[in-house]
Amino acid sequence: MNLTRFINKYVANDELAVHASHTVCHRRLLNLQRQSTFSERVAYRRLYPQRIFSELSDKVSARRFVSEKVGSKHLVPIYDVTDDIEGINFDNLPNEYVMKANHGAGWVELVSGKRRNDVIDLRNIAGGWLKQNYYGRYRERHYSNIKPKIMFEMLLRDGSRIANDFKIHCFRKGGHLTQFFQIHSNRFGDHKVNFFDVDWRPIPLSHGLKSADPSSIAKPYNVVEMLEVADQLSKNINYVRVDLFLIGSKIYFGELTFTPGAGLIRFTPKELDLHWAKLFDKDEVFFTDQSQFCS
Repeated sequence: MNLTRFINKYVANDELAVHASHTVCHRRLLNLQRQSTFSERVAYRRLYPQRIFSELSDKVSARRFVSEKVGSKHLVPIYDVTDDIEGINFDNLPNEYVMKANHGAGWVELVSGKRRNDVIDLRNIAGGWLKQNYYGRYRERHYSNIKPKIMFEMLLRDGSRIANDFKIHCFRKGGHLTQFFQIHSNRFGDHKVNFFDVDWRPIPLSHGLKSADPSSIAKPYNVVEMLEVADQLSKNINYVRVDLFLIGSKIYFGELTFTPGAGLIRFTPKELDLHWAKLFDKDEVFFTDQSQFCS
């Protein structure tokens, strides 16, 4: 267990845990008054999230939001949703699917082939997710209010490969929108991450994982439509990452992320951590109704 995980697991006080984990990760004291870096603004959100963050981080309730904003055509087909994993008849599910939890990040199982027969293991995994409150991992308070559920969705394939992740960072400052792409390729194999601007020019940023050769990642022909979908889903929010999948010409919604990596991923070069903070208004300025804080 690394030190930041240790701090978030064993330090009882949220404020102390957030300050200590940030300081250990970024090797500088957390300043929630200035919030001069993107990572500091994410740390602020860990402690003082808006109520809407909980609603939209819930992968079940977010589907309703997406349907209203951009249409149900962008929703991944879903087979079942439950808070009682023992009540699920796995024989009724298709030959391959995705099992995931609605109330956290990284709780995903791709099920196909022989894995489909491991019903006892799948029930145990899902049951473990249902017993956990993801908030406790990194003190991201907006996760504490989400009722745990298990979702079964269609497994998205791009030919024989699992579909790549197209994560679009959406920043708003003074009404001006700035967007960047974060592309995850071969996520369940030799995982690589690349960043591009809206004109598909590579951004030299290391953010925790190695990068693929930028020339190996083709610009989608419907990139403008993807940016528009992200724009519509991020309206009235100063910063959110909109995660999408692309299968042929179809754009599917993945999730909305308000605190990427809990702000505990180092930027290389560090200057981009400063630059990203300048692209969006502080939460306490953008969201003027303080009653919207999660309790």
